[in-house]
Amino acid sequence: MSFAIESGLSPAQIAALEEQIQRILPAGYTRFLSQYNGFYVAAPFYCNVPFDRVDNGDIDLTCFFGYEVSNKNHDLLAINDEFLNEINHVENALLVGADAGDNFYVLICNEYTPYVYYWDRTHLHAYDDKLNYDIAEQDECGHLYLVATDFTTFFNQVIERLNEQKGRPTDDRNT
Repeated sequence: MSFAIESGLSPAQIAALEEQIQRILPAGYTRFLSQYNGFYVAAPFYCNVPFDRVDNGDIDLTCFFGYEVSNKNHDLLAINDEFLNEINHVENALLVGADAGDNFYVLICNEYTPYVYYWDRTHLHAYDDKLNYDIAEQDECGHLYLVATDFTTFFNQVIERLNEQKGRPTDDRNT
């Protein structure tokens, strides 16, 4: 299994991002951006993350978005500009990652509750028996499920799972 990452952001770039999105980023997410500025699974193109709040017992992740990256499908601002308004009932939300099916990971940019949610935007789990969501959909946007109480915890779960799936991931930054 391999993953690819971008070059980390400088403090000035992080400040510029915060100004553009009009949010203060939680410390764990700022650390991630300063080290990686994006992350995507290159093979087998997703990571299964155990998640007992949906019927099949896992959710997938293909990437965490980066700031000013060349691929607009992985660009934090482009994705948020296109999709964030669909969950305008969720305050201080920022789309930070995705699965392969246009479902997103949402970070709440709040110092005291920097939670990460899985947004079932495409209603992949809408007919699950469990339906154990935390934020109910409005206007058919899809439910949101709490996956971690902070970004660092979730990112570490993803790395741990990648290690379990196919051995230790390699850094494909220069390929």
